[in-house]
Amino acid sequence: MFLACAAIGMVLLVVQVVMMVIGLDNVDDPSDTAFSVDDAAGGDAFFGYLSLKTVVAFLAFFGLTGLAVENAAWASATWVKLAVASAAGLLAFLGVAYLMKSFMKLQSQGNVELKNAVGQQGIVYLTIPAYRAGMGQVTVVVQQRTMQIKAITQGTELKTGVPIRVVGQHGADVVEVAAV
Repeated sequence: MFLACAAIGMVLLVVQVVMMVIGLDNVDDPSDTAFSVDDAAGGDAFFGYLSLKTVVAFLAFFGLTGLAVENAAWASATWVKLAVASAAGLLAFLGVAYLMKSFMKLQSQGNVELKNAVGQQGIVYLTIPAYRAGMGQVTVVVQQRTMQIKAITQGTELKTGVPIRVVGQHGADVVEVAAV
């Protein structure tokens, strides 16, 4: 039993490493588990850690540890061998799950959400025609990035250099501004 688990775990581990080297490693994206910790709120958070990598780690360490203690004098009872092998497998499972979740925290999309510009102050970059008659541009810091964004205003014309505040968003790439 231990030899079979070790063999299956190691073969799957080698397959995962080869897939990673040739660029096919996204098949086991840690964020793409069947369940997530957020989904399991109030339920069993265990499923948030279940992935192919964690199962492979459990199998490999369960099998290798079981083989190691199979002939140990202190582990003559079968239940002791199973307990030690299971503990090693569980530690490997939790260790890999922790690493995968930690790696996911390092990931960043880098997308700017224009709705986060609302309330921010900036300056007019290109004159904005009065009463929504046309578009100009403003320079605003959004999510720690200085951006030029298309802008409209309900008030009077806003000339280049005038301080503004973003008061709303219109569509995917236009903000409404007012003079400060």
